[in-house]
Amino acid sequence: RLPRLTLSGSKPLLPWLEAGINSEAVVFTHDQLAEGNRLDITPFIKMPFKGAFWYATPSFSWRQTEYWLNDGNNGTKLSRGLPILSVDAGASFERSTSFANQSFIQTLEPRLFYLNVPYKNQDAIPVFDTQALTFMWPSLFRENRFGGADRQMDANQLTTAVTTRFLN
Repeated sequence: RLPRLTLSGSKPLLPWLEAGINSEAVVFTHDQLAEGNRLDITPFIKMPFKGAFWYATPSFSWRQTEYWLNDGNNGTKLSRGLPILSVDAGASFERSTSFANQSFIQTLEPRLFYLNVPYKNQDAIPVFDTQALTFMWPSLFRENRFGGADRQMDANQLTTAVTTRFLN
């Protein structure tokens, strides 16, 4: 996996609008497995809205992945382009409470995460360095269940979650 070049960045354009890009270019070589080049570019826009106790962040991105495979005579070019739409929203409520003669502030933090990615058959695309990520709390709010650019999950799902904390 040499050379590898990544470029990521974002810039607020307005208080409620942010634009950015995540990208990676990689050359894969191996004695026995598939070889080739991969370019993965994901430009995005986010609209972070905030209030005193709530937030809502709609996000739209386009994931474009290009492959140039070294598979003999002429090589093969493959492409995958997918739109990714997500909305992450939550709130934080507080109240005073006591337990065992101690005073606390209790929070109640509901969160909603909606993700929409259309299905695209990716069977022809080689798996160079991608694998399923371990399922944990943060993965409920990810736009992809895979680490690496060779697979993008399809989804039309809503995640609901709630957290409570006791602060002294």
